[in-house]
Amino acid sequence: MILDAALRQARPPSPLAGRLSAQSLLFALGEGTFLTGSAVFFTQIVGLSAAQVGLGLTFAGIASFLAALPMGKLVDRFGPKKMWSLSATGQAAMFAVWPFITDFQGYVAMAVGMEVIGALGGAAHGAYTIDVLPPEERVKSRAYMYSALNVGFTLGSMIGGVALAIESNKVLHALPWFTTAAFLVNAAAISRLPRASHDDRTAEDRKVRIPGPGPLRNPGWLLTSFFGGVFWTNQGCSTS
Repeated sequence: MILDAALRQARPPSPLAGRLSAQSLLFALGEGTFLTGSAVFFTQIVGLSAAQVGLGLTFAGIASFLAALPMGKLVDRFGPKKMWSLSATGQAAMFAVWPFITDFQGYVAMAVGMEVIGALGGAAHGAYTIDVLPPEERVKSRAYMYSALNVGFTLGSMIGGVALAIESNKVLHALPWFTTAAFLVNAAAISRLPRASHDDRTAEDRKVRIPGPGPLRNPGWLLTSFFGGVFWTNQGCSTS
């Protein structure tokens, strides 16, 4: 009886929240697997130095910053679900190219492309979840999604760690392909999600300005974004 009560409490607030949590797990599984072995992959397989890897990540971070606004406009123009699925497919394609990179220029090009496509996915994911989840379930649902992210990154790091422990270049070569497959499954899962209200808006509806102050006039949002960005810099450190 106690176990049943605990399981009921652990359930997501809705089936949609459960599907979104599963999507978060898929994303983090692929991303976590590659991040764990990425430093060794870039240095041993591609032949880059640690300084080159760090410089490439810097270029990619700058590109992501510059792409944030235009990617958000694409989400507004074409709808979050479509752009989210497109981003997941594009990221899968980027991971599939990694095994063929042989120099620093190719690495930078793919890293920049990955971050730009990721910026599209981030904007679309945020817009979709806020749009599709009922206000009374939004906080709890997103908490489940973050928990699923943590589980996915943990599982991904375990898979990447096993690949590193084997000390085989063939296994390291397989890491991007595993991540590619995970992102393709993720893209398919996204495409099967229900449409959000924003996806059904007309071109005229999308031209209407949303009431309220813009983000640059929202101190709370600016501070939260700033500190969130500081905390997330550990992701760059994990690949350098």
